[in-house]
Amino acid sequence: MENGLTLTEQFRDYEDMWVAILESESRIVGSGADPLEARSDAERKGYSETTLFQVPAFDQLYVP
Repeated sequence: MENGLTLTEQFRDYEDMWVAILESESRIVGSGADPLEARSDAERKGYSETTLFQVPAFDQLYVP
């Protein structure tokens, strides 16, 4: 975990952005305005096996 934070806590810094998550360590390793940017950021840091996730805007309601 990044600085001992859970993924949910880490999302606070990435509102309305795409993030690349390293699931094995439960941490965010890349970010960007779109999924390609987030994946590219993670790969530049040496992480090729990541999961992409779009962090929603916190002031909007999401109903699946």
